[in-house]
Amino acid sequence: QCQAVAAKLRAASLRAAAVRYLRRASHSFLMTTTHFSTHSILIDDNIGWVTIRGAASRSDIERLVALVTPVLAQVGYLILVCDVSQAGALDAEGRRFMAAWFTRVTVQFIFIRAGTVPRTVITMVDRIGQLLGRDRQRSIFVNSEGEARELIPSLRAELALRVARRTA
Repeated sequence: QCQAVAAKLRAASLRAAAVRYLRRASHSFLMTTTHFSTHSILIDDNIGWVTIRGAASRSDIERLVALVTPVLAQVGYLILVCDVSQAGALDAEGRRFMAAWFTRVTVQFIFIRAGTVPRTVITMVDRIGQLLGRDRQRSIFVNSEGEARELIPSLRAELALRVARRTA
């Protein structure tokens, strides 16, 4: 019985820490759109709304990483919602860089309208990340922005809890 009470207290403490992370993340970043190469990102709090147009290279991924690093530094996690309906291939150097970098951070990807080529590349990067021991969920594939928006509240809570556990 004492163990059950202790477990409930630990769970309540972690939930409280997750709520603190969510509050800290709320309205921390103004919505700003930045273009890099043929791509763009709109940062809205701890969510990056990314549009990929055409092929992406390592330098594109490095620029994306530089743009989202302040969010990760402040909040501890990030949700990247990526519209890849117009995406081309990601070069090999870009795939390796992305997989290695995202093993060191807590990032959840949601991909909108991923065709066969982008879905294959994304799945490859996921598998590379797994081999490298990443701390993130598998990528989620959806058909619309509305579907992505429906997932965000539960993902925020889950990621905040994960960060709270890691920092507790």
